[in-house]
Amino acid sequence: MWLEFFMTRRMRLSTAEALMERNVSTMVEGATSLGRSIMTR
Repeated sequence: MWLEFFMTRRMRLSTAEALMERNVSTMVEGATSLGRSIMTR
């Protein structure tokens, strides 16, 4: 069970890393906008 979890996690992590490298700016913008909405609220 743990082996499967780690294997699937590693695969997802690799894809997530690739997506993050592409959309770092957009992710940062989304995080900042989210933080602002929480702060204003």
